[in-house]
Amino acid sequence: MKYIKVVFVVLMFSMTSCKEETVTTIIEENIVPVDVDLQSGFQDKSIKVFFNNQVSFQAMLSGLVPLSGPIASFSTQLERGSTSLKVRWQTNNSGLVFKIDSTSIVLGKSAKYYIGIEIKNDSVKTRVQEVPFNYF
Repeated sequence: MKYIKVVFVVLMFSMTSCKEETVTTIIEENIVPVDVDLQSGFQDKSIKVFFNNQVSFQAMLSGLVPLSGPIASFSTQLERGSTSLKVRWQTNNSGLVFKIDSTSIVLGKSAKYYIGIEIKNDSVKTRVQEVPFNYF
């Protein structure tokens, strides 16, 4: 009788382990790594970048513009499909007035994505591509 109980417990444990592994694999297939470059318009501003209403990046950026490359960059992981992108930035030196703009981006089946974000004329402009940005 003891032998039957041990086999039953081992069998149940094996079955639940397989189910969890399958679920984990499915979830990982829907997640994609993303590198985000804040390319221009962010100098001397306090900013927040949101993906799907969650803060992904927050900083007070310098007024110094790099000779080559983005003003700031960060990496994250996002779900494939449509994603909401919102950027909030300081519009004056007192830090009391902020502007918010949002857009949607779509991530497909690539292994990795690169997103470039700019602020032009008080609105957010984005580029999504499958290769890193070239800076000269």
